[in-house]
Amino acid sequence: MASDGLIHFVCTTRDHGSTRDPGLTQHEGEWALCAQLLGEGHEWYDTGGVQVRDAVAQWRELIEPVEEPQPAPAA
Repeated sequence: MASDGLIHFVCTTRDHGSTRDPGLTQHEGEWALCAQLLGEGHEWYDTGGVQVRDAVAQWRELIEPVEEPQPAPAA
């Protein structure tokens, strides 16, 4: 149970992370990050076990909305 100190999962549910930074929780007996620690509807991404800094970077990359390119205005 969560003995190596690494983050093994990050929650990728977009509406869980839209307004705040992730917090530390557990999933399947391993450390995990999610901005909505309580509740349901988590979609977990397996990091393979990474340091906190790297897990937060992965979480931000996965949770931030992808901006679609906007068409150029008609001339």
